[in-house]
Amino acid sequence: MENKYLIAEIEDHEAGNSSSNNSNSNDYQIRRASRAILIKENMIAMLFVEKNNYHKLPGGGFEDGEDQEEALKREVLEETGWNIEIKKYLGITLEYRNQYKMLQISYIFEALSTGVPGKLNFTEKEISKGFKLVWISLADIMRIINHEEPEDYTDKFIHTRDKKILDFYFNYYLPSR
Repeated sequence: MENKYLIAEIEDHEAGNSSSNNSNSNDYQIRRASRAILIKENMIAMLFVEKNNYHKLPGGGFEDGEDQEEALKREVLEETGWNIEIKKYLGITLEYRNQYKMLQISYIFEALSTGVPGKLNFTEKEISKGFKLVWISLADIMRIINHEEPEDYTDKFIHTRDKKILDFYFNYYLPSR
């Protein structure tokens, strides 16, 4: 799949983290993930992380043998209960998480929910963080996400990444908003 757009490249300082590890990114473990801007009736699916009080886009890491689209469909089904129709590939984000010596590459898609929702299937870690599926209007999402300030190292990356993805989406795909 062509990497048409680099949506964001995020380092510790951009996510509001300080880091004493300024390692060469060639030493990093690479983690690949897919994320969705999932739309239904002018609403966007978000996962509210109750324990840390912020919202994130549905999606997650690849399992063995999966490509970007297979991982996206599986992750969205697990986290939202919805099957999806992928409408368009939007680009990638790169996160250099120095504390873990990890480069996370996220492939970003716009998708529509299809059929009827099924059961959510959160992991134990997601359950312990209090994940809840919420649908937020396109008109309200940026106001909500701009007022959130997660404190955890990883949560700061997730929040910064998803905010940049949504900014990109609204500026290039919904400019009339």
